[in-house]
Amino acid sequence: MPLCLLLSFSTLLLLYQWSIVDFSNQKEKETSQQESIPLHVTVNVEEAGLDIVLTYDQLEPGIYKLDPPEEAESLSCAYEGETECHIVQSGGYQLNQESAMPVKVDYFLPIDTQGLLKEWKLNVSKDGKAQKVPYDLTIKDYTLQRNTWLAPLKKNSEVTLENVRYFHFGPTTETPPLMLQPKENSQWRQDRSVVTYNKEDPLTDEMKERLAKISSAYGPAILHLDHSNTVLEDQYIAAKGRNLDALEKALFTSHVRSISNDDQEWIFPVLNEVYYQTADPEPKVSMRAEEIRSTFSGEQLDVLRNKLIDETGNVDIEQFLDEEMSGLYGMPTTYFQRNDQNSTAPLYFTSEEILAFEGEKLEGKILHYHGVRYLPVLSLAEKAEYSYTVLEEADVYRISMPTKSYRFYVDQATFIMNEESFGTGKDLLKLMDGEVYMKEEYIEDLLDLEVVEEDEVISVHKK
Repeated sequence: MPLCLLLSFSTLLLLYQWSIVDFSNQKEKETSQQESIPLHVTVNVEEAGLDIVLTYDQLEPGIYKLDPPEEAESLSCAYEGETECHIVQSGGYQLNQESAMPVKVDYFLPIDTQGLLKEWKLNVSKDGKAQKVPYDLTIKDYTLQRNTWLAPLKKNSEVTLENVRYFHFGPTTETPPLMLQPKENSQWRQDRSVVTYNKEDPLTDEMKERLAKISSAYGPAILHLDHSNTVLEDQYIAAKGRNLDALEKALFTSHVRSISNDDQEWIFPVLNEVYYQTADPEPKVSMRAEEIRSTFSGEQLDVLRNKLIDETGNVDIEQFLDEEMSGLYGMPTTYFQRNDQNSTAPLYFTSEEILAFEGEKLEGKILHYHGVRYLPVLSLAEKAEYSYTVLEEADVYRISMPTKSYRFYVDQATFIMNEESFGTGKDLLKLMDGEVYMKEEYIEDLLDLEVVEEDEVISVHKK
């Protein structure tokens, strides 16, 4: 091939590459204009560190406090044209903007660009308030063109040209972590989240589905699989190997702890056991978790978990859980507020129904436990003119009727009839709300009483 023809072809190819970049840049500018992005951030990756430039299209007049990263050097600013720009150092850095005009702020971070970059962006405040300005992010890597930069942002484009590799992300108002992907890794994007993993072990469809759910619940984030440890940081999540069960459990616990404004450590293992059962939980933890699982369906438990995950403010975690469970069941409960590190009170709900005996209203409450109605047995026995005796510190109750008697035990399935024969009944007698309650079916079967529901009134009669 003639030399001149080869040169012409190379020139055309280079011009074509530049036209792609110019077209890409033009489309990005158009997108930025459409979305009214007032700030553009460029990170220039060099051998010695990061040169970072913040370009404001129009910075309004005012006094701006500049808070650069701790290791930042050479903080400076520049206006368009001949107008001078000065950053005043007086108890910090300050930019006095006298009129609305474009401005660039530049600084250098002499840090190792390998691995994860956090807190890399300059923070700007005005009148004591942080300026959460939407911006797009461009990374220009002049050093490691074969590697890929990751960010938990929408990825708009990626172009390699001669000695520079361009990445364009955004928009955002936060300071996301930036990660240089290891050479041995590949990536999979899910919305604004990105998963990086060892390319020798591709992700299965099942794992992608689970990762998508994790991203939806706790993202956007960089999800780093095949890591040596489990790491939970703001918008960066690393899993030891690919143990997603342990990762989800750690994320859930970390989130619930972050929204709780009081120190109720006993609650966190209970919630973990509800959703991520362990092989050998502590007895109290297992008992409390089973109370919750026995009361709600799997769908209802998912609703409760999503409510917890969606909560972002500081809450009284005991009250929050009680209110959410009350809403799911349709009756109020104070389960978490009544319990503490040492107690194991049952999970019951208070009905608004009125209790009556032979047409006379009783003061006792009607409770629901594990989805079943319970009635105050001693109050009913007294109204039915049955005698009763409390034995062994309120754990054993003997009820005597005209033709038979029973000995009942709190939280035990076995009972004794006429002091000689035995019977059984699941969850027959419970100590709740300071009183002894019996399951409705045993009120009818054993105590010769009839229970009738009549227009929000639970009416009890002798048979």
